[in-house]
Amino acid sequence: MDPDKVNSIVNWKIPTNRTLCKGFIGSVGYLADDIYKVHIPLGVLAEASAETKPFVWGYMEQHIFEAAKAYTTACASSSRVPLDYGPNANLIWVMTNACGNGIGGVVAQGKEWCTAKVAAFY
Repeated sequence: MDPDKVNSIVNWKIPTNRTLCKGFIGSVGYLADDIYKVHIPLGVLAEASAETKPFVWGYMEQHIFEAAKAYTTACASSSRVPLDYGPNANLIWVMTNACGNGIGGVVAQGKEWCTAKVAAFY
């Protein structure tokens, strides 16, 4: 993950309305979309920012807000990385798999496919 983007999540101010809460949900969801522990907390925050009821920020929302920031920070170094296209960059690996009921793929970069860092997956 981009360290500047992780820092923006860590330093995110407590949302005071549903628009700011949705901004946080979108930013974390985009940056940490492959961190499974973040999806459930974001779902609770999405419910809190729903248009169908008044926006209320209480203890539970604050706890979940802090947990989402902590999960994002903890997984920052092991998450997806941007591809390096420079002249001395490592190889880019594209691996796919398919079967009768699904497909999958991964783009990774590194010296060997088995130790490459994941840049994207489907």
